[in-house]
Amino acid sequence: MLSAYFLDRQSLLEISRVIRVHEATVSRRLKRLVGDLRKQLMHNLQSGGLSKRAAEEALGADPRDIELNLRALLQTSQRPPFSDKTASDKI
Repeated sequence: MLSAYFLDRQSLLEISRVIRVHEATVSRRLKRLVGDLRKQLMHNLQSGGLSKRAAEEALGADPRDIELNLRALLQTSQRPPFSDKTASDKI
């Protein structure tokens, strides 16, 4: 549901028709999912050393404001997703 809304830019109505629930149900589920995801991200950012204010600022951007086709970018990436080398190997 998150990818349909944020990446595929489907409307609530389109999503509701696919999963066969009322449009308001889709809206509530999305709100809950985004809220839960935000809480997890805040926890992870703060555990990684960011202050609460810095973490909130980092999450302040709406991903829908970024003109980026993430799906196409990931599908056409030529590099492997992760490097086997550690930071000490690069020195």
